[in-house]
Amino acid sequence: MIRSSLCVVTFCLIFFGITEQTSSQEQLAQTQSVKQLSVATLVGYPPFIIAKRNLRAAHYEVVPPGLDSDSIMGYSWDVFRGSFHQQGYTINLKVYPWVRAIEEVKKQKVDLLFPAGWTKDRSEYLLYSKRSINKVDFLIYVNQTSSIQWNGLQGLKKLRIGLMRGWSYGEQWADLNNVKKIPVNDILQGFRMLDNNRIDGFAGYFPVFDYTLNKVNKSTQYRKLPAFDSTYEFVVSAINNPRANELITAFDKGMKALAKSGVLEKAKRTWLYDMPVESSRNKQESQ
Repeated sequence: MIRSSLCVVTFCLIFFGITEQTSSQEQLAQTQSVKQLSVATLVGYPPFIIAKRNLRAAHYEVVPPGLDSDSIMGYSWDVFRGSFHQQGYTINLKVYPWVRAIEEVKKQKVDLLFPAGWTKDRSEYLLYSKRSINKVDFLIYVNQTSSIQWNGLQGLKKLRIGLMRGWSYGEQWADLNNVKKIPVNDILQGFRMLDNNRIDGFAGYFPVFDYTLNKVNKSTQYRKLPAFDSTYEFVVSAINNPRANELITAFDKGMKALAKSGVLEKAKRTWLYDMPVESSRNKQESQ
């Protein structure tokens, strides 16, 4: 009787052990079969990418198809998320300061980065999506009382101009050497420096800077000079990343599907139809 009981117990242990092992193997196989990607982006970039809450310097979360981020929102995020979810990808999202985000994609610590404007330098190591994810204008903000008048970029000669660290302002700006360019880490930091006359102007992105100023009720405190350039921004991957072509192609296909289904237009209505006062570039073009 004892021997019989021991046999039954032994059989049960073996059976459940095999079952548990099989279940673990199935779960592993399912995990491996899920299409995944990793992406780095920034926050403080309204209306394109906005933090829902205060985030640490480096934030990480997983966003599977059908779900949204707990931490970020905005037009460009909705387009990126919707495009890859439409293609069946789970998104491993990482939020960093912009300079670190670029380094992460260059070193292939993440597969993708967005939103990135095209520059000659970046095109040497980044593969760009065919479809743009948003557009920005570049212009200089000055105090309302400033005597500075727009005479083109060359008219800024010898002035102290603040700019966002690691952000691109186009090829014309990159070639400009007769101004003192002062990098800052935060948009509002740059405007505080403008308030305290530590800089003469602040090179900005429209509509990103306008949204930021509206939030702190300072939209009428500064004057915008005419836009000197603009760029469309894209999803990018390191050229030497073995998954670059796969993921960039998937984004383009997904975004095309969003446009066809009307989801893209819905995102535009949600985020872009309540834009701040138009940039000086748009004013000039409409005249």
